[in-house]
Amino acid sequence: IFFYISNEGVSLLENAGHLGLPIPEKIKTVLEQLHDRAEKEEE
Repeated sequence: IFFYISNEGVSLLENAGHLGLPIPEKIKTVLEQLHDRAEKEEE
C-alpha cells in the first residue's frame, strides 16, 4: 500500500513542480523516503 501512496504522491509533486507551484522541501523528503521504503519492500 505504501508503494501506491508514495508513487502517486511523487507523481503529484512532479506535476506540481512542472506547473511552477512551490513544494515544501519537507513534503518532498517524506515522499521520497516512503517511495524508497516501498521499493525495498517490493523486492
